[in-house]
Amino acid sequence: VYSGPVASRPGTNNIGWLEPEHEFEMATPSEDLLDRLWSLCSVSVDLSRGVHICPFCPKDVTCSFERNGRRLLLGAAEVRAFGADGTIYAAPTLVYHYVQVHHYRPPTEFVEATRNGPIPPNPEYFKRLENLGLAWSPTASGEGRRRVFPTSGPG
Repeated sequence: VYSGPVASRPGTNNIGWLEPEHEFEMATPSEDLLDRLWSLCSVSVDLSRGVHICPFCPKDVTCSFERNGRRLLLGAAEVRAFGADGTIYAAPTLVYHYVQVHHYRPPTEFVEATRNGPIPPNPEYFKRLENLGLAWSPTASGEGRRRVFPTSGPG
């Protein structure tokens, strides 16, 4: 489990903060995993002050992504997943894009938390966020938004 930015709550493990200068495990994702990640990304936790862009994509790629006819602005917040053992996983909303496009293989424990723990729209998911004192909002669609920040990687 990658411990990138400081976790906001004790017992939280950070995953999915990727940079080109660091290798990561890769695998072709299942549609089921992509569906679960998309559900998580539909709810923004810990909004950022701007949009973090994918450091692996060309500079003119949009920050707005679509799945099953729904658009979401990814890169402006985090998601949470809840493990059966009480572990909380934090990831950037770009985790969906990293998995889908760049074939990032998240840690097995995180994948299991998305499979077995509550995810949106399950009311238990929102109850857990509330119990942790985490503010959340529906993720914006990002219609018409383009990347505006430079990347630290190639592209």
